[in-house]
Amino acid sequence: MKIVIVFLALTTISELLVFKEWKGISPLHSKREDVERILGLAKKGPNNPFISTYETANEFVTVSYSRNSCKKEDLEEWDVPEGTVLRFVIIPKYSLTVPELNFDLSAFIKQDTGLQNIVTYENAEDGIIVEVTNDHVSTILYMPSKKDEGLKCK
Repeated sequence: MKIVIVFLALTTISELLVFKEWKGISPLHSKREDVERILGLAKKGPNNPFISTYETANEFVTVSYSRNSCKKEDLEEWDVPEGTVLRFVIIPKYSLTVPELNFDLSAFIKQDTGLQNIVTYENAEDGIIVEVTNDHVSTILYMPSKKDEGLKCK
């Protein structure tokens, strides 16, 4: 049973970096309704209507949503409708190493964070950052890709 669960976790999470989206969720293109259809309702989280946390069988997911405002005081970077996914962070529940993610390392830049045993792999073109602690994936951040630069607030 444990082997099956680990296999399913590896299979699900290894799909993370194959595409520029995750489970059909894409920054600046997916809406809250899409996320809730895919992940279910958010767990009780911070008292902020623009940040929601979800839990699946294999990961925790925190999603930041837009406010639909390019006002300087709102600090919004993107000119997209309210409730649009801005970025999301995935925290795997199971231990994974970078090779288990099955992504092309040549598309990522490895960076030393200056913190002991923590490095990141960044693909700015596709908007993905993988943080690795002690050789295990700790977080995966999906953010807007380079092709979405035209959606920035002016």
